[in-house]
Amino acid sequence: REAVDELALHQARPAASAAEVAAASDIVVTMLPNSAVVSEVVMGPDGVLAHAKAGALVMDMSTVSPETTDALA
Repeated sequence: REAVDELALHQARPAASAAEVAAASDIVVTMLPNSAVVSEVVMGPDGVLAHAKAGALVMDMSTVSPETTDALA
């Protein structure tokens, strides 16, 4: 949470969850550590896809398995 607080000092708007970010954004970019985290954050019940605006763009920049990338497509 320290990194989020640091960014907030520079005018970034913190959010409590991926769902909150998705609901407030036209574009969501993720850079996460592994396939399991990407799947949960993007495709989970409280994830980006479940709460994204209609027409939102979701880009994953993580180093993940090709199967995870295919599932996101």
